[in-house]
Amino acid sequence: MTWLIGMFLIGLGLLCLYDGARATRFLSSFATSLSVHLIELALRLVAGVGLLLHAPQMRFGGAFNMLGWVLIISSLALLILPWRVHHRFASQAVPMATRYIGVLGASSLAIGVFVWWAMWAGP
Repeated sequence: MTWLIGMFLIGLGLLCLYDGARATRFLSSFATSLSVHLIELALRLVAGVGLLLHAPQMRFGGAFNMLGWVLIISSLALLILPWRVHHRFASQAVPMATRYIGVLGASSLAIGVFVWWAMWAGP
């Protein structure tokens, strides 16, 4: 599962760097409906649990363990809130973030590579 997190981040980074308009459309689609909101939360929960399970075998396992808990707790908090609150937040945050699509892409790419390295480097 953790390798999928790295792959997603690398893919997002490459998309941001090579087709910023498409990346912006993708990021703008987050929390646009209740079903998309629930799918996003489910994926975040799965990613958080995956990080918790793999953290002991990863370099910087404590940090990945903490990140897993952040994903789980924030996903559960978003699940309690009405999805429109998440939508309002995303509709404000995404345009601010995508103004710097190149930085977002390079950061996502670097973090994805770091996740992969941490998996293969071991504890």
